[in-house]
Amino acid sequence: MRVVEGKNLEDIQKMNRDLLVRHLINGEVTSRIALAKKSNLKQATISNIVNDFIEWGLVAETSLINNGIGRPIKGIRFCTENFWVIAVRLSRNYVQIAVMDLAGNFADTRKYPVDHTVDLSIIINNLALALKNVIRIHKEKYFWGISIAMPGPWISSDKKLAFFTEFSKWQNLDIEEIIKKKTGLQVFIDHDTNIALMAESRFHSWAFNKQLVLLVSLGQGIGGAIFSNGEILRGSIGIAGEIGHISIDMDGIPCECGNTGCLERYVGTLSIVKNVHSRIGKKKSLLNRNSGIDDIIAAYKLKDPVAVSCINESAKLIGYALVSISNVLNPGIIVLGDELSAAGEPFLKEVKKAFNSRASVVARKNTEISFSDIKENPYLLGGLQVVINGCLAIPDFFNNVKKQRKEL
Repeated sequence: MRVVEGKNLEDIQKMNRDLLVRHLINGEVTSRIALAKKSNLKQATISNIVNDFIEWGLVAETSLINNGIGRPIKGIRFCTENFWVIAVRLSRNYVQIAVMDLAGNFADTRKYPVDHTVDLSIIINNLALALKNVIRIHKEKYFWGISIAMPGPWISSDKKLAFFTEFSKWQNLDIEEIIKKKTGLQVFIDHDTNIALMAESRFHSWAFNKQLVLLVSLGQGIGGAIFSNGEILRGSIGIAGEIGHISIDMDGIPCECGNTGCLERYVGTLSIVKNVHSRIGKKKSLLNRNSGIDDIIAAYKLKDPVAVSCINESAKLIGYALVSISNVLNPGIIVLGDELSAAGEPFLKEVKKAFNSRASVVARKNTEISFSDIKENPYLLGGLQVVINGCLAIPDFFNNVKKQRKEL
């Protein structure tokens, strides 16, 4: 006989509250009747929960709305402006911090340089101090938690960074526990490309249409996030999508991951800068040995020969790598983002040209390759969804909202 675990009244109440938050979180005006239909809960249950939410400041009643049946009824909406999150992106050369409400409106952004030659423990300690300062400055705000977008490979099962290409002093730390202890807020960490994927405006429609989507981050490293059947695929320890460590040269440049000839050693922005610097003086160019990736992309748009040759070489290798990935995953959509996407349509054209030159006819016809449609920093904007999802998974999180808000 199969034994089924029972649920007491408090458990059921929590489940119902979390369900309604998920329906309300977009901030759109709705009604108790509409919520009852969406959730399959009785209207009396809906009313009791909504009344609690109103008392806690989670929900507010609006003016009368007409649902097309009978007399107008009172509308309700989630008070996204009453609740805040802190989103962090930790990259190879900077850390960025943003304060935003639950609608994704930014109230404060800060950026600090990172010295990658020092131990990660020092960088995380400085980040904790910066976060405490942000919390102090915005002491009137009620924060749900902090999201941190980490470069990969991020081992979610161990909550630690595995390794970091060209950054040997970035040691393994339980970053989540350190930041949580020093700030007093809930902390949620994910691979930066997974977080960027959550920021895409088409994120929820992909789930609805059962699309398999690959997001490729083309920055100093090369990252990937895979979305299928309504969820991000993470693998057994959380490092699925590390396409930057696909080998494209079996006798190539050694990598910290243990492989040789990894893709990101040849097409990441760090590699492009090195390639440009090595070619200065060999061709006429607007660039010099102090030029960074922003200068190189600007020169690329002006058709500078050195910039064009280096960036187009990277585009070709990316296109070839996407063919291999397409043969394994068969994504319907491939989205390109991060620093190299600023090179614009000429760069995208070169990627597609390389992809189409080696992909099968079926793959060419059924694979859409495009740039990300996010104009804001997706690693910060996606952090909003990370915090919301994380808080909804915490037992009794909303039971404490009323008490915590009173203490502000």
